[in-house]
Amino acid sequence: MAKPVLRPTGAKTIVVMDDEQLVLRSMTRRLTLAGYHVKAFSDPVRLIQALCELNMEFDLLLTDMDFDDGSGWSGARIIEELRREGFDQPMILWSGGKNIDRVTIGPNSSTLKMGKGDIADLLTRIYDLLDISA
Repeated sequence: MAKPVLRPTGAKTIVVMDDEQLVLRSMTRRLTLAGYHVKAFSDPVRLIQALCELNMEFDLLLTDMDFDDGSGWSGARIIEELRREGFDQPMILWSGGKNIDRVTIGPNSSTLKMGKGDIADLLTRIYDLLDISA
């Protein structure tokens, strides 16, 4: 039996970072259909600028682990930088690779590492991290 997809009761903003445009568009569409506002980024430097310098508000960050854009950034580095800057929102490091378990991203309990997989599982975890009450 398939898990029900939970729908948020309030308009929460999720920032999605992925260097692959197809994945970024797909995640934006799925999260929007699930009832979230989505701000999508494919450039980690622009993401850091938007959040740190422009004080863009968000409720949760979903970032891919590895980028092939030559920037030297990774999802773990983005999370570490945002934590260092005082951001305490829930953050998910998301990867299709098998090496995600070896990545350390600090002791923050609102940071989750998970493999890319079932969208219903991802939505459930986002719902839980945002502590949305029905």
